[in-house]
Amino acid sequence: MVNSSPFTSIFSSRAQKEITSAWNWYEERQQSLGDRFVKEVMARIHKIELSPHHYPTRYKFYKETR
Repeated sequence: MVNSSPFTSIFSSRAQKEITSAWNWYEERQQSLGDRFVKEVMARIHKIELSPHHYPTRYKFYKETR
C-alpha cells in the first residue's frame, strides 16, 4: 500500500515493543491472529495519517481513533 498522505507516523521504541508484545500474545492464542492485529493497527494509523484533523488530540500532537 502506498502512503499518499502528507503525514507520517513515527512509533517510539516503547510503542514498537508494545506492538511486538501484543503480536506475540495474539500469536500464542491463534496462528496469524497477531498478523491480523498488526494489520488493523496499521489501518487505523493510516486513517489518522489521511485525515488527522478528524481525530481528537490526546496529548500534544498524538491522535486517537475510536
